[in-house]
Amino acid sequence: MNLRKTIRKVAAVGAGLTMVGATLMGAMAANLNEYPSPFVKDGVFDAVLIVGDGAAAADVVGVTDIAMALQYGMGVEVAVEGESVTVTGGEEKEVELDAADLTDDFAETLSDSKIDSLADDQLTWNDETIDYEEIIDVNGFKMLTSIDDADLDSVVYLGTDGTETDTEIYWKTTDADMDVSEVSTTEELKITLFGKSLTITSMNATLDSITAQLGESIVLGVGDSYDYDGNIITVTSIGDGTIAVDVDGEVEFLDADESEDFGDVTVEVENILYTDDVESREVLLEVGADTTKTVTDGDSLEFFGEPEDEDDAEWLWHLEIGDAAVQIGAQYNFQIEDENDPLVGVGEKINFPNDFGYIEFESLNVVADLKITGEFDDVTVIRNETDATIDVDYDYALVLKSDSAGEGFKVNVSGTWEDTDEVYLIDDSDTWAGAFENSDGKIQLFMNGSTDAAVGEGAEVYIINDETTINIGLANISASNLITFADFEDATEDLVIHADIDGLKLGATQEDADAEDLNLTSSTAGMGTADESYRTIWGNIIEEPENNADADEFILHITPEQMLANIVVAGPETVVSSSSTTTTEYEQIEVGATKLASEVDVFASNAIVVGGPCINAAAADLMDNPEVCGEGFVLGEAMIKLFENEGKVAMLVAGYEAEDTRTACKLVAGGSLADIDGMEAVVVSASETVTGVKQI
Repeated sequence: MNLRKTIRKVAAVGAGLTMVGATLMGAMAANLNEYPSPFVKDGVFDAVLIVGDGAAAADVVGVTDIAMALQYGMGVEVAVEGESVTVTGGEEKEVELDAADLTDDFAETLSDSKIDSLADDQLTWNDETIDYEEIIDVNGFKMLTSIDDADLDSVVYLGTDGTETDTEIYWKTTDADMDVSEVSTTEELKITLFGKSLTITSMNATLDSITAQLGESIVLGVGDSYDYDGNIITVTSIGDGTIAVDVDGEVEFLDADESEDFGDVTVEVENILYTDDVESREVLLEVGADTTKTVTDGDSLEFFGEPEDEDDAEWLWHLEIGDAAVQIGAQYNFQIEDENDPLVGVGEKINFPNDFGYIEFESLNVVADLKITGEFDDVTVIRNETDATIDVDYDYALVLKSDSAGEGFKVNVSGTWEDTDEVYLIDDSDTWAGAFENSDGKIQLFMNGSTDAAVGEGAEVYIINDETTINIGLANISASNLITFADFEDATEDLVIHADIDGLKLGATQEDADAEDLNLTSSTAGMGTADESYRTIWGNIIEEPENNADADEFILHITPEQMLANIVVAGPETVVSSSSTTTTEYEQIEVGATKLASEVDVFASNAIVVGGPCINAAAADLMDNPEVCGEGFVLGEAMIKLFENEGKVAMLVAGYEAEDTRTACKLVAGGSLADIDGMEAVVVSASETVTGVKQI
């Protein structure tokens, strides 16, 4: 079928189908200002570059310019290190993934010496001076990984340790001999709790309970208003010792230390700042609901917005009432242990009541960025560099590959350490051999279990990723085909792989995962049949063990150093900033991406076509094979034009002469299409300018 004739025929008879310019489509979506899209997607080149079979040298130079610019523009920014965190007025720690509790790193209690906005002060009550402070206790929180719940995959979370959490934030007295039985309606104890005023009219040491009224302290000037739970409080005037206050239309005159019940809200005048300048006068008010409530240790923290049912409340009252010491605050109520719980991921936080600070899982310090794959294959090797012409064939090898070009492994070659990205563990008639890809791209023996004077006996292989070093124990491979990746967890734990090399399989059964195919030495059960990826306590990842073991493969992701969680404990005034180190990675444009017109169907894929229809048959196809091949071209100019067909896009870059084409390619490569809105542009060679052509 002639595609061009078919499209032309449909365009002639289809009522709603039109052609735009000389393109092959109906309604167009492509735009020159989106270049290099769609030829580059997510950092990967998704097109072919086409020149004519008899292309002029200028066309070849032009397509080279475009290709080089595309390669450079295909960079994708990736993190090479996790985030570093700077905390002002709070506390930040790097927590190991297997730490039993956050208090392994944080102090048991955090006070104003660590969290700036926490109080450490005095108040007067019952003619006594009471010393008090505010405390945060993070006991009970820990990091969660697949060690805690296999369904967590390789993701790290902040959660709880499976017991009743002791995470608390509270107000406490710091001196003895306070007779709590004397707290009453006539001897009220007023404290600030989570930024709000709490007026306590009764304390019960036996029940660990209090009777209290919640309020807020606010400062208003003349004419200022405040919305308290839907009640609009407005100060209409401030005099020397007296103010006028309006609550939802009801006006009262109040002196200093006087209070008034306005139905749903009570207003008390704490202090009056009176000056000759009316605009600078201010009053300190305490406002609160006209209700008191008795609460007991363990009740829902309803005063601060928690639901009535304790089972649904995130925070409960924490009350310890005694003459020697008083603690009033909140205790965290939820258990966070597995995927069914409200897990706290990177960048998420647990807020204290009334947003009075938080515990945040701010970031991870590193990422597992080195990928190691293991699979079985045969291999042809050279004995050594001096005998490079002598090939040795082995039918059975475990091939280890790094995704870091030229590195990832170090091998001992006759006493000299060599970097490589491929290592071969070879079963040579029941003795072990090792080979690596050398700098010449050849597979070279570095160890042979049967004595061979031409081959070194180093038998040492390491996976190296910055500070992480894993010893592949070639010299100690067991008779039962167990290969130990020693120090997989930094001298604390090994990874053991059951590799039956001469059977080209993992474990006992080919193409079928067994539990013992992969195992950490601390585990009582193998992980070869684990459905989800596994994050170790060092931070390494064993990717989808069962899925890969079913194919007799394994994939590891290795961290450059021990992975730690950046945890922040903050008060209401804490400032947190973070930064990360990134690099730009480039996916190579595949060798062979540039084609001659005779080698490719221009309609089969995205294409960048360089050179006009007189020299490039692909360009002629795009332009519907004009009878005069130079038709539409102007001396000293070039065209840049998009053609779209069945989801594929072609861009034609062609000039009246080859030098015009080269100029147009130079402008494309230099980013000159960014300001062109449309599918077609004209290049003027003399001025090296690009101008959009409006479609009709």
